[in-house]
Amino acid sequence: MGELAPKDILVFSFKSLGTAYQAAQCLNSADEIMEIFPLGKEGHAIFFSDRNLAVLFEQIQNEFAGHIVSSHFLPRCSAQVLRAYLSVENAEIEQGLLILEDRSLGCLMQAASQALLAQLKIMDLRLLRGTSSSAYLFLTGDKSALAAFQTSLPSELQRTFIAEPSEKTRDFFSLKP
Repeated sequence: MGELAPKDILVFSFKSLGTAYQAAQCLNSADEIMEIFPLGKEGHAIFFSDRNLAVLFEQIQNEFAGHIVSSHFLPRCSAQVLRAYLSVENAEIEQGLLILEDRSLGCLMQAASQALLAQLKIMDLRLLRGTSSSAYLFLTGDKSALAAFQTSLPSELQRTFIAEPSEKTRDFFSLKP
């Protein structure tokens, strides 16, 4: 994938894995497939590019309208979100911890982008693969900023706010040997 600079990202959840592969046929030579994977009964696809993908987003939405469960367009998505998803880096717990859960990876990627604008740090952005239909976003930062941020999120996102994580919790998330 080379150097991680901001990229346009499309995240689709389709009714089947085969449809995710069909949608990949719409990409041109400048676009890349980050991942295509099953999640529960759905097929998910993450596409990215250095070019603007707004037209491709609309094309896939129109062409596969009856087969899309959810779709997200993240223009110029931060490299920090990409690095967290790829597990290239993650922050240590600061004052507080906010855990977001949803079945839509795209929704959590959008929340991660918004969290960075709110001066929060991404600890982890994880997708549970296989039969489970869950994605998780772990955020850290100033506890008042975390508390304020969680009120701005869509109500369907499950959230757990830990204002003062214990030492055991901090150790659990520590990357130290």
